[in-house]
Amino acid sequence: MKHDVVIVSGAAGGIGRAVAERLARKQICQLVLCDVDSQGLEYVVESLPGAGHQSFVVDVGCEASVRGLFDRLESQGLQASALANCFGISPVGENGDRIGLDQTSVDLWNRVFQVNSTGVFLMCQAFLSQRAIRDNNLPARIVNVSSAAAQLGGYRSCPAYIASKAAVIALTKSIARDYADYGVLANSVCPGLIDTQMFRQGCPSDNVASRVPVGRLGEVEDVAGAIEFLLSPAASYITGASIDVNGGYRMA
Repeated sequence: MKHDVVIVSGAAGGIGRAVAERLARKQICQLVLCDVDSQGLEYVVESLPGAGHQSFVVDVGCEASVRGLFDRLESQGLQASALANCFGISPVGENGDRIGLDQTSVDLWNRVFQVNSTGVFLMCQAFLSQRAIRDNNLPARIVNVSSAAAQLGGYRSCPAYIASKAAVIALTKSIARDYADYGVLANSVCPGLIDTQMFRQGCPSDNVASRVPVGRLGEVEDVAGAIEFLLSPAASYITGASIDVNGGYRMA
């Protein structure tokens, strides 16, 4: 991977943290980590090997907050050549029950979309507006984390989450087509049943691992490995793709 500065959003935990740790171990790029969780973010950035990594508290669903991140990078003379968007929310009921369509308020729907879809839009828009990319002087990579639920409809995720993550796949394809002439490659990854805090809070009591052909839940490192690959020179002919990371849970 040949990137000087890589932005990882949603870096305070889960997949985002695993991506940050994986890239930091390579010690070949400066990481810019962002998340709304200030304490978790501080812990992650302080634990990373290497020097020069930075963290910023960013509300990805707020245009001013996202714009502020890139303004601060510009003021430091930094241009990011890679962006990995690893955030998402999937609300559950009071007892961890699935929130069905009939239980979904407009406020809940909008809140989920504001983070999961609008957040990706704002981060990608600001990233692509960097002068070096606009001037076609900085070949760039974008990887957006979607979900297998967006492909399958999900059996445990709420409809707002499913729809918002489907929008991420579509947006990523649009970016891949529109910005190919600028040297930008954009792809999404679609994790299946990954052992994260978000998965556990809404996990049904049955043995979900038995539904996965490889016989286990995925780990965040499994997804981080796919993201690292898409950021690497080995993926230079891949754009507009949705990469499944699901242990065979979905087979096209």
